[in-house]
Amino acid sequence: MRNLILVMTNRLGRMLAAIGLVISLGLTGLPAHAEDSPTIAKPITSASVGIQMFGWNWNALADECTNYLGPNGYDWILTLPPQEHKTGNQWWVHYQPVSYKLESSAGTRAEFAHMVSDCNAAGVKVVTDAVVNHMAGGRGIGFAGTEYENADFSPLFAANDFHSGLAKSDPHYCSTDISNWNAFDERTNCKFPGLPDLATEKSSVRQKITDFLNDQLSLGVSGFRIDAAKHIQPADLKAIKSLLIRDAYFVQEVAGSNTIAQEYLGTGDVWAWDQQQFATDMFSSPGYANLGKSFDAASREYGLGDQALTWVTNHDTDHHGGGVTYNQGKLYQLSFAWILSEPYGKPMLYSGYAFFDENAEAPQNVSGKIEKPYCASSTEVKFNKKIPTESTYDQGDFTCVERWKPLTGMIGWRDAVGDGVKKYVYAKTGVYGFARGTQGYVVFNSNARSFSASKLKTGLPAGTYCDHYSGGKSPIKLAGKTCSGLAVTIAKDGTLTTKLAGLSALAISSASRLK
Repeated sequence: MRNLILVMTNRLGRMLAAIGLVISLGLTGLPAHAEDSPTIAKPITSASVGIQMFGWNWNALADECTNYLGPNGYDWILTLPPQEHKTGNQWWVHYQPVSYKLESSAGTRAEFAHMVSDCNAAGVKVVTDAVVNHMAGGRGIGFAGTEYENADFSPLFAANDFHSGLAKSDPHYCSTDISNWNAFDERTNCKFPGLPDLATEKSSVRQKITDFLNDQLSLGVSGFRIDAAKHIQPADLKAIKSLLIRDAYFVQEVAGSNTIAQEYLGTGDVWAWDQQQFATDMFSSPGYANLGKSFDAASREYGLGDQALTWVTNHDTDHHGGGVTYNQGKLYQLSFAWILSEPYGKPMLYSGYAFFDENAEAPQNVSGKIEKPYCASSTEVKFNKKIPTESTYDQGDFTCVERWKPLTGMIGWRDAVGDGVKKYVYAKTGVYGFARGTQGYVVFNSNARSFSASKLKTGLPAGTYCDHYSGGKSPIKLAGKTCSGLAVTIAKDGTLTTKLAGLSALAISSASRLK
């Protein structure tokens, strides 16, 4: 009977979403209590693996969760902002809200609800990008037909709901753009250039933001990336989070200084910008992976601990530079494999699309809706065979990182090594390796040429092992012990001697032992 009630509740929630009704807090598309849904109830921890699915529409995401993300071991996804946004063919229009209707170029409210339900059913939690610091600049008509003009977003927000519309005597008043990006009052009260800044210290504004987030939680969303969190006061975010109908994962974008990022740890996780710079230093060019030997000491100084979200690139760095991107071929793949191998923080990968114009939106149809992605390659990064540090994507191709065999293999390796302590660190020009307890060993060769590894100390018992990196998530068939990847031998003294191809990695674990 209990299961029948839950099924009926789910169906009713979808019916309400399909006709566009606002779901009340007492009648939700999924059970009101997180413990009733295993996917929602399962927390995002350092054992979890996430991926930002940038430019994906809701219907395509629903299919990807079912067919690839869930089966390949991804625990959560970060989606586009789901709210109505200004119209245009640039990717950044998604970050200029016009209303809090769940209607956008990524799909309708009903399609969004369907995607969340399907992803949860596949064991993949949904985290959405929450743009709650500001609204769209200028004037126009949003994607769902909402008119706006000069900070008037009636009936959602009026001019006095923004810092520029407060009384000039109000300590939060500011009508200019930010110029000092680190000064507390200025960065949290003034405008992200050209965008009206919400007065999040007002209880009425907080309530409307909370209603928007609660609406998504009622549909089964698990958490939020707080866009431009650095420009919202931590106390405001705490107040907003306290009004949610249930606990939700928060990861906050606080660019730059770790000192400033630490101000936000009381509300949730933060993006680890120094770690991302480390990834850039290690993998932007061949031959620098050995820089990883100092990562442990550096990460201890970040002051973020387990609340660090580790990453290589996101929608900003992918389009505007500052990180390793799909253009860098096999180095891109190695950089993702590296963050999956490290015990520090919570890793999030990135899956986007190729473009010639850095402002370009994902391919759209004549109605301005995002089209179904075309995956350029299902299992391997597309690289120039003559120059493997360059990619060969056509404009509009999706990279579909989540399908790459080496990365699904590294997820399997990460699961196998668990919380194994890092030891036996090895570093030589372009090469970096280490063990994770007695559960596994990984080594990266970021040189363009092959590397002959001799007697690398692994901590593993003698035997033959199958490589996760070349073999995928399940490199061996347990019954017949058939290896689908590279097979290597650990000597009696626990050392590894092998030849590692250029721009590749080797990852073995106790779970991949053949004999």
